[in-house]
Amino acid sequence: MYDNVNVWDSRLTYESGLKVHFISQDLAKNEVMKYQNEYRQNGTLFIGSKGWMTLSRTYAECSIQDINEAILADVISHNTNVAIRLKKEVKWDAKGMEIKDSIEGNQLINRAHRASFA
Repeated sequence: MYDNVNVWDSRLTYESGLKVHFISQDLAKNEVMKYQNEYRQNGTLFIGSKGWMTLSRTYAECSIQDINEAILADVISHNTNVAIRLKKEVKWDAKGMEIKDSIEGNQLINRAHRASFA
C-alpha cells in the first residue's frame, strides 16, 4: 500500500569529517532502550553531543532544549531515504537546503504528499 523504507543501515560522512552511523530502530533496539521506557515499533532515535530525540508520526520526545536543532537532525532521515531509493551516495548542501547535483534527489525531497496529508 505504501512505498516506505522500513529497515536501513547507513554510514554518513560530513564535510567536517564527522561520521554518523544511522540505522533503523529495530536494528538498534538495545541502544534505543537506553533512552526509552518502552520499545516502539516505528520511529527514529538521534543521539548527539547535546542530547537525544526520538520521534515518529505519533510521538516525539527529546532531551534537547533547542527544538530547531532537533528538527534539523531529521535531514539525516530524508537524505538516507533518498540515497536508498536512488541506490547511490548523495551530498547535501546545508546552506541551499538541497541535494547537490541531483534533480531526481531533490524531487524526492520535495515530492507530493498523499491526499490525506496535503
